[in-house]
Order: sequence, then structure tokens, then C-alpha cells
Amino acid sequence: MEQAIALAEQSVAESSAGDPQHAASLSNLGTMLSEVGRPAEALHATEQAVEIRRRPAENDPTAYEPDLASARNNLASAYATAGHLDQAIQLYELTLHGSVRVLGEHHPFSRPLRAVACDVNRSRFICRSGVPTGLENGQHLSLFLKGAWRAMTASSALRSACGE
Repeated sequence: MEQAIALAEQSVAESSAGDPQHAASLSNLGTMLSEVGRPAEALHATEQAVEIRRRPAENDPTAYEPDLASARNNLASAYATAGHLDQAIQLYELTLHGSVRVLGEHHPFSRPLRAVACDVNRSRFICRSGVPTGLENGQHLSLFLKGAWRAMTASSALRSACGE
């Protein structure tokens, strides 16, 4: 994993700050850093990715909301992994509502977000219930958010393959 992190850091260094590839590289780096237990660095990278994705989405929400939602989802996952559950849930809900508002409830990108919202609420209950599960509080939510990311990525790839 350390070799993958080094390559991701190289990709960040080689991309131009502010461009979409830079945001993608930062998101990838943040995900990897989170997975190896470097939450502060993961948060820093994913926060930068969200900021880069936010600017174009403000000007053209329909075109850029999926990219912003994806970056926010990564940041929410990083928050959850770092143990900041309230921030993770708040950001995840913002992502869901923004996507539904801009793209519509039945848009292929919004569907997996809505489905995972149920899992996030279930995770919130599990985390706060005190029921022993063998997972730390943030791990429940982090697992659900990572599932949302995979679902959104698959949905995006499907749309591209279908020419949508």
C-alpha cells in the first residue's frame, strides 16, 4: 500500500492544482491514507478535493454535481474513519440532498445515494446504541459510505458505457 500511496502522491504533485485530475488524485490519495490509518492526512487531501470540485459545481450543477458528490462522499468516509461521525453524517446527507435536488430523485447517480442513506441511518443507530458488534463506532459508517462510493462509481461507469 505504501507504494500505491507514493504513486498517488506523485500523481498529485504532477497534476495542476485546481484541475479535475488533481481533485481525482487527491481523492484517491485520501482514500488510501484513510485505509492505512493516517486520518489527518486523509482529511487534508479529501478536503482539498471537495474544494476543487465545489467551484465548477456552483457554476454548472447539473454537469458537475456527480463529481462533487463523489468527492464529498470520500470526505464523509474519511471523517467516519477518523471518528468524526457527526461531520460524516452531515456531509453524507448534504451529498444526498444536493444530488437529488440537482439531478433528480430517479437519476442513476442519486439512486445508490438514497439506498445507502438507509444504511447510514441504520449505522448511526448501531453506533450510538452501545450494542457490541466488534467494530469501532466509525467503522460502521465508514463501511456504508465506502459502499456508496462503489455504487456511485459503478453507476457512473454504467452511464458512460450507455452513452448517457
